[in-house]
Amino acid sequence: RPARPLKKSVMNGPQAVLAGPARALQEHDGAGLARHLSTLDNPQGPLDPRVAAWFFPPSANTGSTGVVEAYVEAAAVASCGPKWGPIAARQLTARAALQQQTARSAGAAYSLVVAAYVALVNVIRDETAWVVPVIRRLTYEARIIAERADADRAGRAKLAQPPAVASSPEGEGDDEDERLKVSRAVAAAAAATANASRRDSLRDVEKTLKKGFTACWTDRGGGSFEQSKKVATLYVVAQLLKIYFRLNLLKLAQPLIRPLEAQPHLLDDDDDEGGISRSRPTKRFPRGDVVAYRFFVGRLRMFEDRFQDAERHLSYALAHCAASAPANKRAILEFLLPVRLRRGSLPRKRLLDKYGLESLAPLVDAVRRGDLDAFHRELAKNQRAFVQRGTFLLLEKVKILVYRNLFKKVFLVHKAHLAPKDNAPKQFRVKLHLFRAALQWQGLTEIQPDEVECLLANLIHKSLIKGYISHQQQTLVLSQKNPFPTDAIKQNGDSSAGS
Repeated sequence: RPARPLKKSVMNGPQAVLAGPARALQEHDGAGLARHLSTLDNPQGPLDPRVAAWFFPPSANTGSTGVVEAYVEAAAVASCGPKWGPIAARQLTARAALQQQTARSAGAAYSLVVAAYVALVNVIRDETAWVVPVIRRLTYEARIIAERADADRAGRAKLAQPPAVASSPEGEGDDEDERLKVSRAVAAAAAATANASRRDSLRDVEKTLKKGFTACWTDRGGGSFEQSKKVATLYVVAQLLKIYFRLNLLKLAQPLIRPLEAQPHLLDDDDDEGGISRSRPTKRFPRGDVVAYRFFVGRLRMFEDRFQDAERHLSYALAHCAASAPANKRAILEFLLPVRLRRGSLPRKRLLDKYGLESLAPLVDAVRRGDLDAFHRELAKNQRAFVQRGTFLLLEKVKILVYRNLFKKVFLVHKAHLAPKDNAPKQFRVKLHLFRAALQWQGLTEIQPDEVECLLANLIHKSLIKGYISHQQQTLVLSQKNPFPTDAIKQNGDSSAGS
């Protein structure tokens, strides 16, 4: 069947839409070009439904598909030139595809924006920093559309799974049983396929965005740093780090971080741990990009048990995060507070209430009081949220501080009941059965003496208790001077201290 003739009003659609990016290109207006090339947040608003349907026909078998693609490409090249024309054409078609919301929209839009991004990487080699807003916009949209394509594919795979077939009553023959086996096998195969391809687009777009990172970081266009495309590097890295956390491929992050850490002056990374300055500006990269980068690197160091580095990065992100972004501050605190808690720094309730983190308050109080029973209850109560956030195992490690504070209370009570003449020895002695009684009172009713001895030995090994165990006398011998040192808590929270 021959393709239907195209109306003149529809044929004029590309020229009208492409007028914006063409004007921005003439003026080297990077921000304007980024807005007009956007598929998700275009200032022109939604396309006319007829124009959108023409750019991206609802059916893949429409006879005019090839004609439309060629016409859009030609119109884009005529308006935006041979270098930027193909990028504009693909972005425009992807915008129409997303607006159509058909069964193939998400996948087609993803393919188009990836092709546009690859073309962008080649085009920007000869451009200066004016294209930085375009790099940022297309990098962000490539990641978002890849996630949408994966979600759409997973949803369609779930819908395609056959319904469960009930088992046939006994004695009704073998045909129903055979159909049941086949149905179960098909369902299992469909589920396996869905799981295997659940993140295919995100995995693929990671490889594409790394080309953008290389193009920005290796820019040799001359001039100052601020006039080069290197300014966009940190934004691209932040988007890649988001992908690595989503895919749980954190080992791939280090090759991106290593060259940046080799030049700390670009990241304002010469602050010592306690001397973060809110007023001193970052030297090179935009402040928001540095905050996002330091946030993700802090999370990465947390998973590597490098808690001192994690606290340094996350503290910087919190100190320099915009006051107008309380949601971002809360996201930072969701990771910073567990890291500080692991290093013995307990947050105030006022801070938790301010950012809606009240769920941590009972846990913090349990650590402060040495209340092992309450600590276990609160950890179990919020386990799902902590696991989803990735902080559950870190908070599990805080338990060692609960033991330490509980045993300190036992020591203080025992010391208070000593006779005055016994109150000034060079060493304090506490029978192990007193520690065991405290643990039984906290819910560990079946704990054995050798387990108590093991807990105390571990605390001594980590320098959280100064003393030694007399196994023969079943006694903990404590130093008179600072038997429960507080400085050791922070040191123990660092990987170098054997955490």
